Amino acid sequence: AELNDDDLQLLSTLHHGKAQEDSTVTQALMKRAARQLGFPQVCIERNEKGAPITNAAGLYVSGSHTKGCCAAVASLYPVGIDAEPIGPLREKVAKRMYSERELEWLDAQLDKDEAFTRLWTLKEAYGKLRGIGLSAAKEVEFREENGQMLCSDPHIMVKTQRQKNYLISIAESDSD
Repeated sequence: AELNDDDLQLLSTLHHGKAQEDSTVTQALMKRAARQLGFPQVCIERNEKGAPITNAAGLYVSGSHTKGCCAAVASLYPVGIDAEPIGPLREKVAKRMYSERELEWLDAQLDKDEAFTRLWTLKEAYGKLRGIGLSAAKEVEFREENGQMLCSDPHIMVKTQRQKNYLISIAESDSD
């Protein structure tokens, strides 16, 4: 079993119903990712903001679950992950959350729903990584160069992967 009784007790206090099931799956995925990095007996708790933290020095985890998709990541550096179903483009949200350069990039894309979701998941992942939330993450800017998304924060590497009708983005710091 991936989760022990303490894990299940903690998760029961955070969510109910389907969200609790997804949270349980995500917690198990974070533990699996930690094991793959060489941390076989990790305990994952929540900080005061509800973000996952571990009892293992030098191990960082992040998880996301949404409408039928659960994703998790573990790293030796601060990390954040977000998963969202693709689209639809929400223009009012884009104008409120994205920079002028990001809006110009979005406008130039053929698949605006996917482009909107890509920026959204990148900002969410960055917000989780920094522990600042989405509204503060709007200050960071993402741009595309040579087919790769880059972050205006020079210490952050980002990656987005499409899984069926979902986009999963990871933001990872290059240092503690």
